[in-house]
Amino acid sequence: MTNYSININITDEKIVAKFGGTSVGTAEAIIRSAKIVVNNSKIKVVVVSATAGTTNALTELFNLLNTSQTSQAKSKFLEIKERHQKIIEDISKHISIKKKEIQNILSEFEQTYLKYESNLTPDIKDLILSFGERISVAIFASTLQELSTKIKVKHLLATKIICTDENFTEANPISEKISIYVKENLLPLINEDNNENNKTNSVVVTEGFIGSNEKGEITTLGRGGSDYSAALIIRGLYEHDKNFRLLEIWTDVDGIATTDPKIVNNVHNISEVHINEAAELAFLGAKILHPLTLIPLSDVNISVYVGNSFWSDNEKERATKGTFIRKELNSPPLIRALALRNSQTVITLSRVKKPSSYGFLAHVFSILTKYKISIDNITTSEISTSFTYYDNPNIDTNLINELSKYADVKVENSLSLISIIGHKITKVPDILLKIFKILEGYHIRAVFMGASENNISFLISEKHAVEIINKLHSRII
Repeated sequence: MTNYSININITDEKIVAKFGGTSVGTAEAIIRSAKIVVNNSKIKVVVVSATAGTTNALTELFNLLNTSQTSQAKSKFLEIKERHQKIIEDISKHISIKKKEIQNILSEFEQTYLKYESNLTPDIKDLILSFGERISVAIFASTLQELSTKIKVKHLLATKIICTDENFTEANPISEKISIYVKENLLPLINEDNNENNKTNSVVVTEGFIGSNEKGEITTLGRGGSDYSAALIIRGLYEHDKNFRLLEIWTDVDGIATTDPKIVNNVHNISEVHINEAAELAFLGAKILHPLTLIPLSDVNISVYVGNSFWSDNEKERATKGTFIRKELNSPPLIRALALRNSQTVITLSRVKKPSSYGFLAHVFSILTKYKISIDNITTSEISTSFTYYDNPNIDTNLINELSKYADVKVENSLSLISIIGHKITKVPDILLKIFKILEGYHIRAVFMGASENNISFLISEKHAVEIINKLHSRII
């Protein structure tokens, strides 16, 4: 079968493939995704997410345990267990998979949840959440093995690959350690059977989202972290084997679109996009990739392919779909896509109370760090500073009180950030004039440009957001 996922003529290229929650959410989805691996001998590592909805369910289980709601916790546990058992039973209707390892993990999951009650710490939360990926991987690996005798499936726990700090629930990877773990634990499994004299292709299956700190305690990378896991793994592999040059992200959409198809009808998929543009889209609201995914790949020769695991098996159809993210493009268009991010809050600090003192912004940022406020955009002048962030509009009054020591504080909610992403768009003459003509009659709260040459963003009222993004899409995309 032709290798649909690569359109460059490099025979020795190796691939890391990641499958998201919807791609492993049902028996049919798991079998379909496993066949993608079977049909592509270049895939050497598979990163698997928890089945769709499982991480949310595990979070609910943790919260119930944390508040000593024992009977409700038991019901939630049984719901999670039965959901996976049904997937196993449904797969067994098509192929005969080995269930022992899966049942062992389900038993370990039960024993773990029964150990804890009330006032649980973040490390326990990560331990409980990790079972989503661990169960999913066990099911996927068993399915993959039964689909082909030409594949030797090996499972390596992500805790043996992804090393992180001790910031539980939002752990930060330690790149140097990951490189060592990849060399010592992952590469030997990949290379063990992959040689010219052996017709068996080794495929290592591992968990997304989870890792471990240097004490061996399980950590997680934050919601949506499976994409990030896959990027960290292929980066680690690339450092030791430059043939690892493609990361495939399999999901339930046809690649990266010009904007959200849920709010604009006539969108179209983008066949290729520059890595900087894709990074802007991810951080500015597009939900195709985890925002951190492209950071480990920014300085190496690794491309990313985003495809739909629910496509038919027709290889000609597949060859014309999906999006490649690359560092070099043939002919990048001026304007690539639009992104919309609702629920924006703006805090404006004006009439600084100590205007002659230096370090004003340092004080402000230290306060924001204390309250874990991540800024999206910032503008500043001689007398005022405004910044936006995406969060619950119910702001901690202590935050406002501390900021008020340095300036008058004004808070605005119910705003949307619309971003126009393109290739060096800020260097185009009259680009703002063209945009403002389309936006004539609307109140624009703020404009952000200059920090990146690939995007122009502006704040408007949420009630006009969908209307505006439809107008922009019809006239400039």
